[in-house]
Amino acid sequence: MLKFSLFLRIAALIACMAIPPAAAGHEAFIPHITGTGGFWQDYLQVDNNDNASAAFLLTIYDNGVQVYQDSFTTEPQGSLLIDLKTLVPYAESACGVVTYDSPLLYFRLSYEHRTGGGVAEFRLTDAVYPAIGFYFSDYIPEISWKAIALANMTAVAAAVTLYAVGNGDIIACADVTIAPFSKAVGMYAEWFPAVGFHEIDAIFAESTTDLCGVTISGNAPQSFLLFTAANEVLALHSSEEMVCPENRDDDGDGYTENQGDCDDKDAAVHPSAAEVLDDGIDQDCDGKDLSSPENTDDDGDGYTENQGDCNDGNAAIHPGAADTCGDGIDQDCDGRDLDCSGGGK
Repeated sequence: MLKFSLFLRIAALIACMAIPPAAAGHEAFIPHITGTGGFWQDYLQVDNNDNASAAFLLTIYDNGVQVYQDSFTTEPQGSLLIDLKTLVPYAESACGVVTYDSPLLYFRLSYEHRTGGGVAEFRLTDAVYPAIGFYFSDYIPEISWKAIALANMTAVAAAVTLYAVGNGDIIACADVTIAPFSKAVGMYAEWFPAVGFHEIDAIFAESTTDLCGVTISGNAPQSFLLFTAANEVLALHSSEEMVCPENRDDDGDGYTENQGDCDDKDAAVHPSAAEVLDDGIDQDCDGKDLSSPENTDDDGDGYTENQGDCNDGNAAIHPGAADTCGDGIDQDCDGRDLDCSGGGK
C-alpha cells in the first residue's frame, strides 16, 4: 500500500511537471499579426508589475494551424519585447494567445510600419464577445483607409454577420465564416464594395462564437496609424433596428428586397402588384413590363408590330430585311414584294 501511494505521488509530480508553468489562469488574445511582405513590424510588449518573476506561454496560429508555442519568463518589475515576426516569419494570416498566471502581467501589441514610420499599439486582454464593434475615426482628415481584423480563438467555426454602420443606421450587410483559431482581415470594401469611404462609420460583427478584433486605419503614407481593440456591442442583442437593408420593408408594401421587391422605395411596386400595360415599369417584379401585343417583339427580330413588323411570327420579316424577289413575300414590310424584272417594286 505504501509503495502504491508513493507511486501515485510520483505520477502526480510528473504530471504537474509536464504542464507548462504559464499555461493556466489568464489569457490575452492577439487578434492580428500582420502578414508577410516586410512592411510591418509586430511587437509583443510584456510588463511585469509584480515583485516576483512571472512566466507566460505564447501560442501562435496561422490559418488555424498552430505554428509556434514557447514559454517566457519576466524578471520582477521587468519587461520583455518580443518581435513576433521573427518567431513566425512565414506566417500569412496569424493570430495568437498568451496564457499566464500572474494578474500583474500587462500585455501590449505594437505595430510599426517600416517605410512610413507610423506606430500604433493597444492593450491585449481576454475580452471576447459574440457581438463586437469596430469604430473608425473620420474626424481626423488624414485617415485614408479603413480596415478590420476579427479573430475566432475558439475550437469551432464562427458564422459571422457583418453590419456596415453609417449615420446611425445599418447601410449594408455581409456574411463571413471564420475557421477555428483563425481571423478575417481586410479593408472594409472587401465586404462592402458598394459603400463609400465616408459613408461608413463603424462595422459591427455578430457571431455564433465569441470574437476579438482590432480596428485598423491610417493615412496614405502610413506615417499615421490608428489601431484600437474592438468592443462589445450590446445593441445587436437588444435593438430591433439592427436589420440589414435587404430585410427591411422601406416602402411599407409588405415586401422586402429579399422577398422579391425590386423597388423598395415605391409601394406600388412589389411581387403582388397589378402590372400596368406599356408604362415601362415592372410593377410585379417579374423582370419585365407588361406589353400589349403590338408592342411585343414576338419573333425576336428587334421589331414589334408598332415598329413596322408586318409578320411578328417570322424573324426573317421586318423593316430592313433583305427582300427576295418574286417569292410573294414582303420581307422588308414596305407593302409589296420585290419585282424580279429589275424594275424595282
